[in-house]
Amino acid sequence: MRGTEWVCAAVLAAMAGCGPTIPSDAVDCEHGMPRQCEAEALVWNQMFREEARPPPVEWVRGVPCRTNAAYMCVPEREALGVHWNDPEWIELAEDRTDPTRISGSAYAHELMHAHLRRKYADSDIDHKRAEWGLYENGFWQHISEINQQLESDGM
Repeated sequence: MRGTEWVCAAVLAAMAGCGPTIPSDAVDCEHGMPRQCEAEALVWNQMFREEARPPPVEWVRGVPCRTNAAYMCVPEREALGVHWNDPEWIELAEDRTDPTRISGSAYAHELMHAHLRRKYADSDIDHKRAEWGLYENGFWQHISEINQQLESDGM
C-alpha cells in the first residue's frame, strides 16, 4: 500500500475496533494468581493509594533471561514484565522457583509504571521519578521494599 492508503486503512481499522486488544489471558485479580487480590490491595490500593481498578495482568510462563539466567523473562523480551499502553495491561513472567509467588515477579514494578501513568500521564519507562527510590544492587529501592512486604505476607 502507498502512504495514503495505509493511513486510510489504519483509520478505518481503528474506527471499526480492529486495533490492538487486550489478550484474553490478561485478567483481573479474581481470575489471576492465588492471593493476587491481596497483593493488589496492598500494592495498588494501600501503597500507591489508587482507587480505580489496576490494569489487567497476563501471567506467562517465563523463559530464562539472557542477561541473567537466574530470572525468568517474558518470552521474546529481555524483561521480567511489561506495562503496555493503549490498551493498558501488564504482562508478567512467572517466578522461576515458585510460579505462584508474586513477590518474585515484576508485579510491583509494573504496577508502579501503571500508577505513574495515571498520576502523571507518563509511565516513566526511564525510571527517573522519585517514586522509584534509589537504584541499588540491581533493584529499585521502593520496589524491593514492596516485594519484601509481599514476601513477608507469604505472597
